[in-house]
Order: sequence, then C-alpha cells, then structure tokens
Amino acid sequence: MSKVTINDIARESHVSVGTVYRAVNNSGRISQETRKRVLETVERLGYKANSIARGLALRSKFNILVIMPRTPEFFWNDVMKGTRRAAAELSEFGVQVIEFFHKDGISDGKSIMEVIAEQNIDAIAMSIVSFNDCGNVLLYASDKKIPIAIYNDDTVSRDRLFFYGPDNCLAGQMAAELMYKFSGRNGICCTISRADFGAENAAGIDREKSFQDYLAQQCTDMQFIKTYRCALGETPLVIRQILKDYPEMTGLYFTDFGQLINNFKFFSEFKKKYVIIGHEYSEEYRDALRDGTITALLSEEKICQGYYPITILYQYLMTGEKPARDSFYSNINIIISTNADCLNYSNYGCGYE
Repeated sequence: MSKVTINDIARESHVSVGTVYRAVNNSGRISQETRKRVLETVERLGYKANSIARGLALRSKFNILVIMPRTPEFFWNDVMKGTRRAAAELSEFGVQVIEFFHKDGISDGKSIMEVIAEQNIDAIAMSIVSFNDCGNVLLYASDKKIPIAIYNDDTVSRDRLFFYGPDNCLAGQMAAELMYKFSGRNGICCTISRADFGAENAAGIDREKSFQDYLAQQCTDMQFIKTYRCALGETPLVIRQILKDYPEMTGLYFTDFGQLINNFKFFSEFKKKYVIIGHEYSEEYRDALRDGTITALLSEEKICQGYYPITILYQYLMTGEKPARDSFYSNINIIISTNADCLNYSNYGCGYE
C-alpha cells in the first residue's frame, strides 16, 4: 500500500490540510466535531504524522505573493475576497500573503520586480490577465525554484506547478448547447470575438473553437455562419452588418465579456428576439435577462480562484507533496432569466440566495 499523506486525510475528512494540522497537533481554532472526524480518519487510514513536515510548519513563516489585475472590478473584487479569506485562515500558521493588485502592471507605484526584490518570496499565485510582466515573473520563479500557481487563464508554456480556473473549452461547448436548445432546429448562428490572437484572448479562442466543434458534431441541423473578429469599437457596426446580411439569423455568441457588456442594449432596438449567449454576470445585465434581450450567461465561480491557489500552494510548501492534478477547474454557472433574480452579492461573492 502507498504511504498515507496529510493530503489523503484532508480529502477523506473533507477539510483543508491546515485543519488536519490543527486537529493532529490540537492547536488553533477547530471545532470538537471536526477534530473528532479528522482523528477518526487518521486512525482509519493509519496516518503517521511526519515530524519533519510538522516541524517545518512550526518553524517556517511562508510568504506567498498574489498577483492579479484590479479591473474589471466586478470580477476581480470577488477573486480578491477569496485571496483575503485564505490569507486570514493561514495567518495563524505564520503565512503572509503579499498582495500585488495592479493596474497596467503597477501597484502602489511599484512594478512587480521591485516588489519581488524587496521580499523573500516562497511561492507565487499569478493571473496572467492584463499583465505584461508575467513572463519575467515566470522566469524568476523558474530560476529561483519558486513554485508558481496560475489562475483564471492558463499559460501557453504550462511552466507552473498547477493551474486553477475555468475550463474554457467546456465553456464553449456549454454555449453551443445553449444556443442550440434556445434556437431550436434549423437555427442560424455566429460568434463574435476579439480581433487579437494573443495571450490576452486565449480564453476567447478556446471558447470559439469548442463552440464550433460542438455544433459541427452534435447539432448538424444548425447552421453556423462564421466567426466575426472585430475591435471593441467596431462591434456595433459588425452586428448591424451581420443582421442585414443574414435576416434569418437566430443567435449570436459573444466569447468576450467586453464586447457584450458594451453592446447588449443594441438588441433591444429590434422587434425580433435573438438568442444572445455571453460570459460573466454584471448587475447591468439584470433587466436584459428578465426581458429576454440576453438569453444566457456563463459565469465563473470567482471566490475559489482567489482562495484555492493560495491554500494549495501552502499545502505544497508544508508537505513537499505536489498537488494531485496539474489543472483544477472551477465551476461554470449558467444564468438565465428565471434565476437572475436569485443572484446575491455578499462576502461570498456573486452567488445564489
């Protein structure tokens, strides 16, 4: 039999590694019920606490650097809540979470490399979105043998310990299924995507391709016209031309949040109701969902993208055991008119009441 690890105990007990550590060492804030459940799992699996790992956890004060953009605030503020929740939970173990929440790569007047030079960094959780210095950080982490987690959008190089975020290929398939079911048979649809093919639009490219592949394989009686690539400013002109060229068009899929949020009101001008599928929820969308201007939105769970990369990195620093998987995928929720009124903003982010 393979050696039982602290990660096995955490998984079997449905708690974090930190909670297992508290239970085994009878320290920190933990309920008697949770401690009893963890210790029963320890006994059942025959786990022998590693004194070296336990001593490391007692001695070390880990510094985990978190990098993310500040905008759009409706999205990243929720991710930030998850980051700060993890920081609060791990603070009793001497973990310091260093925040680099930037705008155009600058936070509090400093670049990321200036911050790194001033701190002793043990691990990094980084979003590559809107961050031109991500390559420099990856190189630094590789040179210094610092574990790095990527979240929200994955790197092309996969030069990281693990990825945590949405499966954009799955999101594209979900969008295609929604398009087909809301349009009905013999529908006609297209996608509208950003003009660039760079790393900034990697998510949109994955969604777009998976959308087309799903329709081709599963919805053969639906006609897909093409993908229209355009800059944000020209999207209204492109939409008008599409609807003029294809008066029988039934649906449009927007792979990028920015292109829909700036143009969804445009569709209220038409008597015809189109199937409009997009990504992410903003309160600006509420009325449009209610009246059917927007048909469905695919929304990421954001709190967990701030929380889990930090806690998984901590587990790795404490035990030296690599995560169970190379990629962890967060949920993608479907928001339609009937559940839009159930959404609630709280300390847990945008969720359901």
